[in-house]
Amino acid sequence: MNRRQLLQLATASGAVALIPALSSGQDNAPAAVPAPARKAGQASGGVLEPLRFIVFGDWGSGAALQHEVAAAMSLYCQKSSQAGAPVAFAISTGDNFYDNGVADNLDEQWQTKFELMYPAATMNFPFFAVLGNHDWRANPATQFSYRGPSGRWRMDGFYYRVAQQGGLVDFFMVDTDLWLPHNKAELLAAKQTQWLDKSLAASKAKWKFVVGHHPPFTDGAHAPEADIPLVRGILTPLCARYNVTALLSGHDHDLQHIVRPDLSTHFVISGASGAGMRPRLTHDYGPFYQDLIGGFLAVEVTPAAVTARFLDSRGNTLHEWTQV
Repeated sequence: MNRRQLLQLATASGAVALIPALSSGQDNAPAAVPAPARKAGQASGGVLEPLRFIVFGDWGSGAALQHEVAAAMSLYCQKSSQAGAPVAFAISTGDNFYDNGVADNLDEQWQTKFELMYPAATMNFPFFAVLGNHDWRANPATQFSYRGPSGRWRMDGFYYRVAQQGGLVDFFMVDTDLWLPHNKAELLAAKQTQWLDKSLAASKAKWKFVVGHHPPFTDGAHAPEADIPLVRGILTPLCARYNVTALLSGHDHDLQHIVRPDLSTHFVISGASGAGMRPRLTHDYGPFYQDLIGGFLAVEVTPAAVTARFLDSRGNTLHEWTQV
């Protein structure tokens, strides 16, 4: 199936309907994958445990940096489990496979850049992912249908919702590439925008996260590009209208935490997990920017607060904050 055929089918039938084995609508939480007997976030003695997850992006290069960050993520998850605070899942902010995505479910990159890179022995949980611009260079539908030997990979269409903690936390996974004119996906882009608007409006979650590849704001190499204000114009009004906790993205190969005085939503870029590093380009935002160092984001959510911190490939905390 070529890209045009894929977009026509998706527009006609809905993003998740491309995967008959999964739920029939974009608003359903994906089914569970194999996990330890005691899952993170489950109630223990009637008390809801904190929900813990990690966020990484722009990773599938197979280069030394990906190995370094993957090892740091694995060690972090191992130590968290040993401390009785297991990580529940990972979120990928896109550009999952460089340079040109994956060809099909038998592409060896699934093994070399995912299955073996992030060992199930320490990371036996779902990896919820969105597409990035490099993933669009091949057949993105392959990433919808892949399950592999571990069953950990989950991308339930161009856009989908993941509900956690009995409705306390909602994640809205979107494909920002659909909104870019050169992809010629206007009808599906409109459906995605409508879906996101309605889904955010219907959500009763206290904590709402939107996940997409392109950031609305950045001080990185992509700051001057037209894609950034285009995505900003779509996503920031929705974030403001529905009190979105944080928007998680990648695209720029760095770590950024952006807080705008006019918006309650925090804008977080975690795109330093494997692809080539780039220096900072502008100085328009803050409070945190880290370039030329690989790393990932670790998040803990309770009914009272969201705590997040960036860690580098050696496990050192670079920056930490709390939202209440």
